[in-house]
Amino acid sequence: MDILSRLADITPHVLTGDDALPYGRDWVGKYETKPLAVVRPGSTQEVSEILALCHETGTPVVPMGGNTGLTGATAAEGMLVLSLDRMQTIREIRPDARLAVVEAGVICKICMTPPLNMGCPIRCLSAQRDRRGSAAHSRRMRGARMFCGMATPEICVLGWKLCLQTGVCLIS
Repeated sequence: MDILSRLADITPHVLTGDDALPYGRDWVGKYETKPLAVVRPGSTQEVSEILALCHETGTPVVPMGGNTGLTGATAAEGMLVLSLDRMQTIREIRPDARLAVVEAGVICKICMTPPLNMGCPIRCLSAQRDRRGSAAHSRRMRGARMFCGMATPEICVLGWKLCLQTGVCLIS
């Protein structure tokens, strides 16, 4: 069984061919590549299984958060793109603690609007705040927690769930 079939056993959200091409372009159009495929997991468990499979098969993986970078870091010629855009659940909002627990795919623009900003003047650290800048300092992290403190308007990560290339997940 080839890797694409095995990926489809993990999640039906596997894009190939022309469907994968938009994920091979950065948002300013400077970098354009043709990925092997794009896989769009909907949970940390799926991310873990995908990474374990890619580790087993030696398939290179390029994680894609908001695709707002200007360095070409998501250029993935012939590689598997792991897009986090389906992981957009807001799990918890605690205004008393000015804390929001969100999935990795929640974009920065969402975090800057009520009720997530909880009245704080949060500004986005990504290259393009109205595009898909991530909630966690231009990185999408599993279950990233954001905090809006009185001393700083920045989004801070208090904890995360991190999946290693072997598929093992760590929680801070």
